[in-house]
Amino acid sequence: MPTPFEHMIGFLKNEDGAITIESVLWLPIYVLFLVMIVDVSLMFNGQAQARRTLQDINRLASSGYYVSEADVEARARSLLGHLSDELEVDATIDTDLGIITATALTIILSVSPSTSASKLTI
Repeated sequence: MPTPFEHMIGFLKNEDGAITIESVLWLPIYVLFLVMIVDVSLMFNGQAQARRTLQDINRLASSGYYVSEADVEARARSLLGHLSDELEVDATIDTDLGIITATALTIILSVSPSTSASKLTI
């Protein structure tokens, strides 16, 4: 039977599980990288959703479904309200030139504590 000293020497020379220690040391960096990827993906998804919504509203306004700027702004607020509580929508309809512009300024929330402001003009 090995003595406690020999048992300690054997334990210190044993390299089984050495890669586990390195993996545990790198794990926070991998998790941070994954969280950053998810965060950026959610921000891009919110921006794409807002852009598509404004395009659809402008298309409906150009076809005559919405006749006033207030209608366009109200519809944009109702559809984009879930992205942020601090949504600002401004719409202009120029009947002489046939130009319809809708601008939405919103804070797109993300996983990380930092937020990003996104201004979409369509």
